[in-house]
Amino acid sequence: NYAEKVALPASIILKFLQKVLYPLVWIVNFFSNSILKLFWVEEKQTDDDISPEELKSILENSGDLIPSRYQEMLLSVLELDKISIDEVMIPKNDVIGIDLSKDINEIKSFLESSKKEFFPIFDQNLDDIKGIIDLYGINSFLSSNKYNKDSLLDNSEEVYFALENTSLNIQLNNFQKDKKKVAMVLDEYGSVKGMIDIKDILEEIVGELSDPHEEVRVDIKEQKDGSYLIDASMSVREINKRLGWNLPLSGPKTLNGLILESTETIPEA
Repeated sequence: NYAEKVALPASIILKFLQKVLYPLVWIVNFFSNSILKLFWVEEKQTDDDISPEELKSILENSGDLIPSRYQEMLLSVLELDKISIDEVMIPKNDVIGIDLSKDINEIKSFLESSKKEFFPIFDQNLDDIKGIIDLYGINSFLSSNKYNKDSLLDNSEEVYFALENTSLNIQLNNFQKDKKKVAMVLDEYGSVKGMIDIKDILEEIVGELSDPHEEVRVDIKEQKDGSYLIDASMSVREINKRLGWNLPLSGPKTLNGLILESTETIPEA
């Protein structure tokens, strides 16, 4: 109840005892170390470093010392090494890009109306990716008055790749080291599996970042009977976070995959 009131006066007594008993402590240490050396036992150095799990425990039990929002952010940072890219990336089917097989005027109109920061450029299929164009490249292309596919590619950047099983903390370091913001995600066979940008990783730390240009998607909707209508392409990790559930994370990464694994068949619509 009165930890500080008791501890501070007690420390004076302990300091006194430490000085008085120092010769005795020295003698005991001398003899114990001599016996250890006699048996060729090396003295172990104490390790005062705390493990990530201990640090997590400290944060979780810090009470009002650290505001809950900052607690969540710090805990999320410690979890980054346990989350792989394929758990937070944009799946291949949801990636919006520029298909070179389309008419250049159609591509130009698309770029003029779009508000996104970057697009992959591909020829018919994302596996045949040619480059990535960002806002700077889009503006350069639109202001050049050279509306052809060669000009589009000239204003794009070389594709930056990442592997699906890379942890988020390593990928964040890779983005910083290579000065990149977006990467195409490859599976073990070298096929494009999706896309990830630095914003996807930051959202794992600070929560969802709003984008005024992004279309609002209602992917979880509570029904009157207490059930939920959920977009099956949502990641299991995101569902657990939003609803406080504990769905398994060791297997499929999306709700769709989890349902298919459980039913072992494709359900009827």
